[in-house]
Amino acid sequence: MEFNDAALQKDGKIVIVGTFFEEYPGFALLRLHSNGSLDRSFDGDGKLVTKFGNGSHRGMAITLQSDGKLVAGGYYNGNYAIARYLPNGSLDPSFSDNGKQTTDFGGSESIASVAVQEDGKIIAGGGIGRGTLARFKMSGRLDSTFSNDGKQVTGFEDGIYEFRDIAVSGDRLYAVGGTVNGGHMVGSGVVAAYRLGSGPVQYQYVLSNDHPGEFAQTPKITTRQAEPVIHTADGIRLDISASPNPTSQSFSVRVHSVGEEVVTVRLFDSEGKILHVQQAPLTKGSVLQLGHNWRPGVYYLEAVQGTRRKAIKLVKTN
Repeated sequence: MEFNDAALQKDGKIVIVGTFFEEYPGFALLRLHSNGSLDRSFDGDGKLVTKFGNGSHRGMAITLQSDGKLVAGGYYNGNYAIARYLPNGSLDPSFSDNGKQTTDFGGSESIASVAVQEDGKIIAGGGIGRGTLARFKMSGRLDSTFSNDGKQVTGFEDGIYEFRDIAVSGDRLYAVGGTVNGGHMVGSGVVAAYRLGSGPVQYQYVLSNDHPGEFAQTPKITTRQAEPVIHTADGIRLDISASPNPTSQSFSVRVHSVGEEVVTVRLFDSEGKILHVQQAPLTKGSVLQLGHNWRPGVYYLEAVQGTRRKAIKLVKTN
């Protein structure tokens, strides 16, 4: 079991979310009294496990609504996973019929943070290799007034970013994150601002050795792209993809670049430990088969070619 986030209720009770990894994997929630003892009015014994299915889970974020309901987010099999609970710990049947909702962005994504607007709408943010956001109505359905379909994908041309936290202020949504290497934040940070009405990007704020802090006059941000695209000054594009993903078998990995330098592929576990390094073939149709003997879990695969880098998240299921 692991714990990843906590929220403090007005009565001083503490709600914690994490992941239960044993024979019944799922979101793990606990509620404690201010003295640290389990609050047995919460689901009968102070703790619960929410299962979205038989695949890989991780509970990453939790927040409170003004009415006392709890909203928890994370991932299930590489998709956004979000659940809402009544104050007594029961799943809220008015949220997506059964209290749970998953959202597919077409890649492997995870919620890292959740926030509630004054009107009760719920915003979730996260991603891998790109910033992803989703807004849900109070009913749990995607809100089509946010970026047309309820989902927002933001790719940054000068790095492999993902969002780690979000905040709402008036009619603005702010998302913060940074560059990713093996699942860990390294190098530059990023802040993006959005209008809550329709979701267009307003600003980019990059923190790095070269840019200690300045708002970009012309934000280098692309939105609604299916995959993050990394370009450098030489204009050469580096792509890496894996399918199927998630999978319980093996991943077919393809790397493409018109650059002449050797491409090195590095595999990391969820803690950032390097598990495997090899050169990747660039001939058309070449495929790397990886993951047949991997344990279930989350892995990160990074392709490096000179100054060009791109990373994707792989989810191995049971």
